[in-house]
Amino acid sequence: MAKLKHPISCKALTKPPKDQKPPPFTGGFVPNKPTQNKVYSFNLTKVDALFDEMLLQKVIETPHRLPKPEELKGRQYCRWHNSWNHSTNSCVIFRDVIQEGITT
Repeated sequence: MAKLKHPISCKALTKPPKDQKPPPFTGGFVPNKPTQNKVYSFNLTKVDALFDEMLLQKVIETPHRLPKPEELKGRQYCRWHNSWNHSTNSCVIFRDVIQEGITT
């Protein structure tokens, strides 16, 4: 699993407008937790971009090799967990890491 090395500062971490409803909770593999709606203070459609930027800034590191874009074609893959069970965009754990970085 990838890990956060230090607090993050990222342009994509902007709060959505107050009148904008958060996207619906999409799940992700979260063992032993009931399904619930969570509200995040960043745009959930930017999670993949946030991962890329955090990796580029060396805020996070991955002990695993990331698949090439052609390997990902039409498949879900979580770059945080190195898992084919869900996408990085729908990864609740990684969303929580981002949110924790914003609020601390």
